Amino acid sequence: MIHRSQQPVRIGSMDNLSQDQVLRERLLHELGEVMLAIEAASNRVEKAITALKGDEFSGDPALAALKDTQHKLEAARKTLHQKGYLSSSQLSLF
Repeated sequence: MIHRSQQPVRIGSMDNLSQDQVLRERLLHELGEVMLAIEAASNRVEKAITALKGDEFSGDPALAALKDTQHKLEAARKTLHQKGYLSSSQLSLF
């Protein structure tokens, strides 16, 4: 039986990184966790929309709300990617 370690596996050492680099790595880690949660929520919304497709639900406000939520989750994911990952990677170029 394989047991997962309580500590994350680290590749290399962060000892040679500056404080700013360590903070940026923490920020990117948290962004990644949030983006994974958004992806999971988006997948669940898509599953619900698929399950509710049909004439009996076509005009239901709940289905419309699910579709609206799906669009908002995608917009949030794009915003985090553009303002989080891309802006952080641009900072590291300077």
